[in-house]
Amino acid sequence: MALLANYPLLDTFGGVRNLEYDGNNLAKVQVPASGVPGHFELTEDGVKVTVNETDAETYGERRAEMSFKHQLDPTGERWYTWKFMVPSIWNFNSGMAIMQIHEASDSGDPAVAVQFVLLLENGQLAARVPTDVLTPGTSSYNLATYPFAFDRWYSICLHANWTLDTKGFWEMFVDGIPMFRQYGIANAYDNVLGGYLKLGIYNYSASSGWGTKSIYVKDVSIWSGNDGYQAVMGTVPVKPRRMQQL
Repeated sequence: MALLANYPLLDTFGGVRNLEYDGNNLAKVQVPASGVPGHFELTEDGVKVTVNETDAETYGERRAEMSFKHQLDPTGERWYTWKFMVPSIWNFNSGMAIMQIHEASDSGDPAVAVQFVLLLENGQLAARVPTDVLTPGTSSYNLATYPFAFDRWYSICLHANWTLDTKGFWEMFVDGIPMFRQYGIANAYDNVLGGYLKLGIYNYSASSGWGTKSIYVKDVSIWSGNDGYQAVMGTVPVKPRRMQQL
């Protein structure tokens, strides 16, 4: 196992790759170590991320998202871990994205679906993935859902083997409990850089009337390697009450 990146997000934004909010995209050299008031604020509970319906659009949507270290290779086994908490009740029948593995497409390539996205939608955590990474397009589908509660910290682990053939897989754990597992798939796009992790909020399918949304995020890590359940999560997978396995 190799730890590629670690961001406690308790006293600095140092090392965060980008901040996207209110029509702005701050690259690494521009990201303030103390954050951005009203959108990215350091607290003793981690970073408080806030997006408003009145914000300017950033890349066609209203968002407040942090981007983290690029995986530097479009294929290979990766582990992404982080903790989050939503501090107050949302009306979120429409999806609000709270995490993405976002594609860094090569110049001139067609638009592609987001490589992986985790939503708060219809009172649940919902994972969406591309319909077919071998045929670039913009469609995606729900892979799995998981019960969700406000004012509660969650520890998330996404484990993926990004490949261009059917040796690929992904699995997600919530507090050590499998949310889903899917094997024998191609799940990586054929480009130079591969995907990168984004955390925060954006109005994935919410169009109007959603007001202001906040989420707390901390303890973000990215690992590579193929022997990491105990090293990364601190536990072997916990037997779920029920799980979708595809």
